Amino acid sequence: MESLSVERPSPYGRMFSALEIGIILLLVGAALLFLRSHLPDAPDGVRDVFLVFGTLITVLGVGFGLSAAASYYLSKSLGLLNGRRA
Repeated sequence: MESLSVERPSPYGRMFSALEIGIILLLVGAALLFLRSHLPDAPDGVRDVFLVFGTLITVLGVGFGLSAAASYYLSKSLGLLNGRRA
């Protein structure tokens, strides 16, 4: 039986994943908000749903982006990105 080894993802990989998710969520949220403004004949309930979900998804996207930025600066200040520790 072969030994099992767990590969640890690089700090860059985790940061880029968070950034990618943040960008996708931001664009989806912005699209929902855009659609809300272009549905003038829709009932108010439908427009409110677009507003609520668009706002929540947009804020989640911004949060993922801020998390990626914070991880980058924290990892850089601790010396984890260039292979040496502070």
